[in-house]
Amino acid sequence: MTSLAGLVYPINALPAARLLDKGIDVISHDPDAKFEAVRRYYERVDADLLFFFSDIVIQAEALGATLAYGPSSMPRVAARADMLPERTVSSPRMRGNAEVVTRLKAAFPGKPVAAMVYGPFTVAGQAAGEEVLMRACLREPALARAWVDTALDAAADYARLLLDAGADLLWISDPFAGLLSPERFPEFAGEALGSLFTTFSGTPSALHICGDTSRLLALILATGAGGVSFDQAMDLLSVEDAMPRGRAIIGNTDPLAVAEALSPSTVGEDVDSLVRTMGIHPDFSLSTGCALPPSTPVENAAAFVDAGHAAMLLLARHAALLHPLAATVERGEHATVPGLVETCMDAGVDPLTILESGLMRAVRKQSALHESGKSHLADILLMADALNAGMSRLGPHLPQTKASGPLMVLGTAAGDHHAIGKDVLAAVLKAQGIPVLDLGVDVSPQRFVKALEQTGAPLAGVSAFTSQARAALPSIVNAIRTGLATPVGVVIGGAAASQACVASVGADAYAKDAAGAVRVVKALLARLGTSA
Repeated sequence: MTSLAGLVYPINALPAARLLDKGIDVISHDPDAKFEAVRRYYERVDADLLFFFSDIVIQAEALGATLAYGPSSMPRVAARADMLPERTVSSPRMRGNAEVVTRLKAAFPGKPVAAMVYGPFTVAGQAAGEEVLMRACLREPALARAWVDTALDAAADYARLLLDAGADLLWISDPFAGLLSPERFPEFAGEALGSLFTTFSGTPSALHICGDTSRLLALILATGAGGVSFDQAMDLLSVEDAMPRGRAIIGNTDPLAVAEALSPSTVGEDVDSLVRTMGIHPDFSLSTGCALPPSTPVENAAAFVDAGHAAMLLLARHAALLHPLAATVERGEHATVPGLVETCMDAGVDPLTILESGLMRAVRKQSALHESGKSHLADILLMADALNAGMSRLGPHLPQTKASGPLMVLGTAAGDHHAIGKDVLAAVLKAQGIPVLDLGVDVSPQRFVKALEQTGAPLAGVSAFTSQARAALPSIVNAIRTGLATPVGVVIGGAAASQACVASVGADAYAKDAAGAVRVVKALLARLGTSA
């Protein structure tokens, strides 16, 4: 195994606990029970990278922390270590995990197995106390470094134990390190992580740090990790340009809101959407934003993998054509786009795939870059021109809507003359087969009501770019609610709107960008019993 690119796998194997009639406390201590649970799990979940069911506190125990175990919860630190240990040794549980690695290799030949090791800063925090360690970074940096150095030695020993047992990839998870500032990350986390990756430089590797790590990304890459596993809080499109070629971009389905909470079919839809956006990137590796919790239905984990495999396979055939198309639209090179669309169609790429993984990817990318302050209005305007140029060539080949009239009345709120976001959304919705009546800018409540009444459209979309427009949203929504005989769904969006203001203005949903609006609109139409 040399690369994670193209692989599909959820992080860890904690849902395996659901498949054995024994508690997590037993599974954590008994290698036979752990292997049997994980074996059953991977017989149902056809992941491309296997994990051995790891708990985050296993190394803290080796540093002197006292753990608490229970049948239905993961092990946790019950009491921190009394003092900095002079030395650490591998525990029976660590040696048990090494045994599980060896048995996994035999049970699933050809499948790579991850050596999951927790990062020195996280382990030091668990052993010494997280708040104690954070304060020590400021007040007693020598003591903080001593804890981290000791945790580093233990991590290196544990990694060697697992790799010697047959593991193929070093997976370092250092979630607590994401709380460090960029100024302190190198001293208290980065140097130790870099030491681990240097020690095992011949081994493929990945690093996971929880939370939004945008500000730390350059420092994370400096550790030498072969791939970066991104938390679900991250928009992969906003960071992909910072990732050097050959370093895997890993992520990042939400393990809680999606993988655990939704139905298998909805999990599959979410995965398909992520892959249609990221799957054309040559270094993309489909995974979860963090470990799946033990309560995740195994059916959902299987749905994640199965949907991921199907979507990745579909895009792999045409990624070399779709990636340049998306990049060209993103850069706003409108004159070149129609020819690239033509090339994709001549190669037999499905028009919907061209739309979603070529043109729409560029829309999502510019939206992500704009939200993170990396692109500006002029970039979006040029992207919109390129999108329209592509749509002029692709549009006739897309499935045509069955609707006889508009399904959404769209406009910018009264007092607001900004059109760009609304215009992009109108183009994207039409491309998705959702007919739109665009009322333009500075639209009064009365104009919205009249248009909805005349067309019978089931949805209204209101854009608010300015604070004045934000103040106009309640009156617009109220007019729609009280002025029509038939209920109408209302979607709000724009720079001045947010998810938090949906309830306060009386709307049904919020869409932060054009790509997100498509999903929101389709969901509302389905709820209303209407489809494009």
